[in-house]
Amino acid sequence: MGYCMASLPQPTKIDIGRVIQGGVSAIEANAPAYFLASLLLAGIPTFLVYFLVDQGVESFSVAAITLAVVSGFVTFVSTYLLQAALTRSAILTLSGSPADVRGSVIASLRMVLPMIGLAILSGLGIVAGLALLIVPGIMLYVAWAVAVPVLVHERTGIVESLSRSAELTKGSRWMIFALLLLYLFASAAFEAMVARMGTADLQSPLTTALLNGFSAAVTTLIGAAMLASLYLELRMVKEGASTDELAAIFA
Repeated sequence: MGYCMASLPQPTKIDIGRVIQGGVSAIEANAPAYFLASLLLAGIPTFLVYFLVDQGVESFSVAAITLAVVSGFVTFVSTYLLQAALTRSAILTLSGSPADVRGSVIASLRMVLPMIGLAILSGLGIVAGLALLIVPGIMLYVAWAVAVPVLVHERTGIVESLSRSAELTKGSRWMIFALLLLYLFASAAFEAMVARMGTADLQSPLTTALLNGFSAAVTTLIGAAMLASLYLELRMVKEGASTDELAAIFA
C-alpha cells in the first residue's frame, strides 16, 4: 500500500523520516516511468558532459569544449525540469491519484523558460553567498530548497517562488539542512560504488561517461522525489494543506 500523506493527522513540524518515506513511496509507485524520465533529463545530458569534456581535453577542440559547456548547461536545466515533473507527479501519487508522468513531463517542458530563469537567479545568489564566507550561500540554498516545487505547483513568478520557498522553509531549516546532508552523503556513497563497477583497465572514456550518466539518473531522481515530498511536508506543517487539496489543482 502506498504512503499517502493525506491520510495522516496534520503534523506540527517536519519529520525527516516522513519526508524520506514519501519520496520513496512516490518512486516505488512509478519506478520505471520515473527512471526513464530521469534517464532522459539527467542521465543522458550528464553522459554527454563527461564524454565531450574528455574528447575536448584530449583534442583541445574548441568545438568539443563548446559542446561540453552547452551540455553542462542542459544538464543543469534538465535537473530543474525533472524536479518540476516529479513534483507534479508525486503530489498526484501521494494523494492516491494516477501519477500522469507523461503529462507531468510535458507540463515541466512548458515551463522551461521560467525554470532557466530560476536556475540562473538562484545559482547566482547561492554562488555570491558562498563567496561571502560560505555560510550565507548554504543558508540561501536551504531557504530556496523548494523553489522549484513552488514554481511548478503554485504558478508564481521567479522572484516570488524564491520568496515563497524562504517562507515555507522558515523554522525548519536545520532539519532541511540535515536532510540535504543525508542526501549528499548517500549520493556520494552511491557514486563511489558505481565508479568501482569498472576496473582501471575497463574504464575507457565511454565507460566512465556511461557510469556517470547512470549515477546521475539515479541520484537526481531520488533528490527530486525527496524535494517534492519535502514541499508537501512543508505545506502541511505550515498551512495544513492535504495532498488531496494540492492534487485538485492538477485535476
